[in-house]
Amino acid sequence: MHHLREVQISQAQAEQRAGRAGRTQDGLCYRLYPQSEFDRFARFPEPEIQRSNLSNALLMVFAIGVQDVLRFQFITKPPEEALLQAVTQLVDLEAIDEDGQLTELGKRVLLCFFGISFMSSVAFHLIQVFDQVFSLLLNGWHKISFLLQK
Repeated sequence: MHHLREVQISQAQAEQRAGRAGRTQDGLCYRLYPQSEFDRFARFPEPEIQRSNLSNALLMVFAIGVQDVLRFQFITKPPEEALLQAVTQLVDLEAIDEDGQLTELGKRVLLCFFGISFMSSVAFHLIQVFDQVFSLLLNGWHKISFLLQK
């Protein structure tokens, strides 16, 4: 089961948050930890691909035909343990088979994943079109009803 981990912020994240104070008007940033604690923070955060559940990303990698994800050239390679956990999860969910091939269920999951983004975009545009059509119909109906009353 996927869950979010609580992690300590980095020095870079702390500086970014401090930069938000006073962005639109004078402001102050109060840090609720001493300088000695700040000095122990990592300089930069761990890349997200190294701390995230990779199941969705790997499903897309399998969909493009890559079967050996351990040799796939990620920009920032995630830990091998995370890759193996994601592959195990996809096999357990029957989204891929033992050979790394997408199953019918895996294909449907991909369609849903891409479909949500695509369908929300289509729905937005349809609402705009229907609004215009509805306005035209109302204006037209008003004219038609006026003519029928004569």
